[in-house]
This record gives sequence, structure tokens and C-alpha cells, in this order.
Amino acid sequence: MKELELKGLDQNIFYEEIPNGLKVVLIPFKNKKNYYACYTTKYGSVNLDFVPKDSNKMMSSPMGIAHFLEHKLFEQESGESPFEFFSKSGTGCNAGTSYKKTSYYIYGVNDLEKNLDYLISFVNSPYFTDTNVEKEKGIIIEEIKMYDDNPEWILTEEVQKSTFKNHPIRYDVAGYEDTVSKITKEDLYNCYNTFYSPNNMLLVVAGNFEPDKIMELIKSNKELNSKDKGQSIKQKDYKEPFEVNEKYKEIAFPNISIPKVATNIKLSLKDVKDKYEYSTYIMALISLMFGSSSDFKEEMLVKKYITSFSAGSMMVDDYFIIEFYAESEKPKEFIEKLIDNFKNIKITKEQLERYKKVKIASIVMNSDNVESVSEDIINDYITWDKIIDNQIEIVRNMNIECLNKIIEDLDIDNNATVVLKQK
Repeated sequence: MKELELKGLDQNIFYEEIPNGLKVVLIPFKNKKNYYACYTTKYGSVNLDFVPKDSNKMMSSPMGIAHFLEHKLFEQESGESPFEFFSKSGTGCNAGTSYKKTSYYIYGVNDLEKNLDYLISFVNSPYFTDTNVEKEKGIIIEEIKMYDDNPEWILTEEVQKSTFKNHPIRYDVAGYEDTVSKITKEDLYNCYNTFYSPNNMLLVVAGNFEPDKIMELIKSNKELNSKDKGQSIKQKDYKEPFEVNEKYKEIAFPNISIPKVATNIKLSLKDVKDKYEYSTYIMALISLMFGSSSDFKEEMLVKKYITSFSAGSMMVDDYFIIEFYAESEKPKEFIEKLIDNFKNIKITKEQLERYKKVKIASIVMNSDNVESVSEDIINDYITWDKIIDNQIEIVRNMNIECLNKIIEDLDIDNNATVVLKQK
């Protein structure tokens, strides 16, 4: 195992890629009673078109299959539910599928070794039959119908469709009734055998334990040892264009008292040398301009342009998306104010220095939480294919000159807006 220091934090981690390609990160805490373990595959709703394992032909899988597969792994051939197993020791268990990953995680204070061994075993023991796949379709379709009545869910999906022309991030993570209905056990095994290969997965364990002992347990797991390293995964290049797909649209939706607004600004990363550093500056910019204590948000609330507002970001391949969500009685006027504010950015050196202090304090605070530090490492792996061990150093080195250069190069006009209005 390699020992890696998280610089600026009183925390070291242990890393090893075991012989079959699984990446393992162990985060030992001396002062914790609880633990958190997360088993993640770099496979989410956007990984639709790929060459399956032991094939040379591109396959198109149904939308929503990654989420469907996540559900089905909880059905074991033995008939025992993982939820029932973990509950015997008072241990929590859950899973989640996003655009880019699927994770299975446990958290508790008792029986770490036994529970970790079971987590590894059940994720590596798929059991798909025609019967249990058909049974699951009805459950997931009912779940999808619930989302169809959720305005926030619809707003998010519609603004992705307006932002992206070709990329499958346009589609709902859970899929749609007609796509879920087409899923077969053969589809599931093709996706599982390709993306649940150890070389495409990461296991992170945080808590009070001896790293050598936990690593030995992981390496001795029978189901994990039965897996070979797998092959590099070939996936479709969707050739997503820079321009947004649709600049503005309004959608009638029932039972909305105040219109809901979503705006995405689509920035290209194709010519950016250090994407992590760039994202750090953009997130600082979002916080300073549009955060909970920003002048812009205060002004919009006082002048009644909005009743609620939030800002965030995400990376999608070679694009960085700045996201805004709001409730507004004057959606068009609000968007004009938002874009105008972006085009007249003025950040001072003092503001940036204050932000850096707050950000560093937040990183330090999160480093004492077994779940937070684990999820940070997982997100690093999914987004950057590496662990960012010098977060504090990168924030500390931020300067107003670099920030101003990034601001100067921003293409704010490449944006998409969706408004949900009362039907």
C-alpha cells in the first residue's frame, strides 16, 4: 500500500490497486467510532453506447439501465436481502445512480469487517432472471411516474435538453416507461460485465481500523477474487457541439403558483490546460457572485424578482456548466438581470481572500467527517481519475490575476433557459 498525505490536513490515506485492477482507498481515523464504506463503479446513466466485454461491436443500451441494474443487485440468488443482513448489526445501507457513477454504501458503528465483506460479495454477485427483471420493471415505472409529477425534476431534465444536443445527459437517470420496458437480463449482464469490472471500480473505507487488516480482508474476498481485470472500455463519442441546443423555452405545468426558472451557462474546457484549477476558480466566482450572502441574491429578493435562488456547477466531458435555479414572478426580467450581472463582474482581491479563508475552513471541517472525506475522494476519482491531495494548497494559491483572466474569457451568451409556468 502507498501512504498518501492529504496536505494541510491531519489525515493520511492508504491507496492500492490490487492485482485485478480494483482501486482501494483506506482512510483510518483514530478518534471515530463510526465508519463509512462505499463501493463505486464509474458507470451511470450517460454510459449508454459501448462495446461490451468479449465483443467488438458497439451496443446501445436502453435509457435508465444503470439505475435498473442498481436495483437488481439487491436481489440475491440466496433470497437474502442485503438490507436485512445489514440491519442485524444496526448498519445502514443504500445505493445511488447518477449521470456518471453508481455507488453502494454502508455506514454504522458495528461489525465493520463482516459488513464490508458482505458489501463486496453482494455487489460482485449479480443474479438476473427473466422473472425478476420483469417484476422490477413495474416497480421502476411507478417510480418514474412519481418523478413526472415533480416540477423540479422536470425542470432539471428540460434544461439539460436545452443545453445539450447529443450528449445522453439530456435523458432522465431513471429512464422512461418505454425504455425500461425493453430491458432484458441479457442487457443487464452486458452492462454489468463491462462496467462492474474491477479496473472500472473504486472501494473507499473510512473509520477507526488497521489499514493492513482491512486490505487483507478485501483481497481475500472470494467473489472479488473471481473477477478478472477486464479490458479498457470503448464508448461512443457523442460529438457534443459547443452551442446550446435551445436558448429559451416555456413549459406549461400543473399546480405551479410561482414560475420556476433554470438557466445553464455552457463553457468549453477544450483549450483549458488545468481543468481542476479552472473549476476551482469558477466555483469561487459562483460563490462570490451568487452565493447565499451575495449582493445579487439580496437585491433580487428585496426587489421581488425572485422568491428563491440557488447556483451550482457540474462538468460534462469537455464542458463546464454553471447552473441557476429560481422561483420568479418575472422570469424574463430576472434572467436579463442575471446575465447582465455576469457580464459586469467585479471581484476585488479582498473578496477573493475572504472566500479562500472560508473555503479552507470548510475543507478542514469536512476532513473530520468519515462520509465527507470519502465522497470527496470518490468524486475526485470519477471526475479527474486521481485523488486531489493538495486541495488547500490549490485554494491558497488562487490569485486575483488568474481569476480576472478567466472572467475575461467567459462566454456568457452561450446559455439556455427553461421556465415552468402554471398550466
